[in-house]
Amino acid sequence: MNQRITELILLLVASFFFTSACSKTTLYTENFTGQNNKGALGSGTSIIIDTAGIDWSVETIDVNFHNASDYIQVVNETIEFRDLKEMPNGSLLQFP
Repeated sequence: MNQRITELILLLVASFFFTSACSKTTLYTENFTGQNNKGALGSGTSIIIDTAGIDWSVETIDVNFHNASDYIQVVNETIEFRDLKEMPNGSLLQFP
């Protein structure tokens, strides 16, 4: 019985350390307040990038926007990605 209690205590302690060691670490966070319409919009070679007055950037070298309404930009203070050709039904990816 004494050994069983010792094993349970060790299991609890190990679980605590494992949970602490594997906790989520935030590598980057961004608040998009007041940044609506910042980002990239367009198609083909006519992609317009507006990052004036913000501290992040958009890289579009490997982006294949096919429609003029495709974008990576802040909408309602949330970053959104839209590519009508590549995403079914014009779906949006949003990251608050």
